[in-house]
Amino acid sequence: SLAAQLGWPAHADIGSGLRASRAPAPWLRHYDLLLGAVHQPEQLAPDCVLHVGGAVTSKRVWQHLAATRPRHVVRVSADPRRQDPLHAVTDRIDLGVAAFAAALAGWRAPAQDPDWLALHREADE
Repeated sequence: SLAAQLGWPAHADIGSGLRASRAPAPWLRHYDLLLGAVHQPEQLAPDCVLHVGGAVTSKRVWQHLAATRPRHVVRVSADPRRQDPLHAVTDRIDLGVAAFAAALAGWRAPAQDPDWLALHREADE
């Protein structure tokens, strides 16, 4: 999966249907609750957000992005509508999810801080 390939924490929005899946999850199922429990948003502040697919429905995710203001917010979607209430998207890739994942096949993200990913996964459990 794209999330596993990148090695980044992946939030599955309720609208995606991924959280209800019984398949092994490379994504964080309880990210919305985790954001509600964090008193200092900078603890989970991302440098980059890769938003793949449809609109984000989580109010807490929008609040977190507003509080942390990542340097890069990349939106990948074949939908031409702007779904960015914060005007935070810095780059847009007009591709469907499957085409984007296929385009990245074999690409490896630069090394990430394993503690940051572990922090997210531990908190999600």
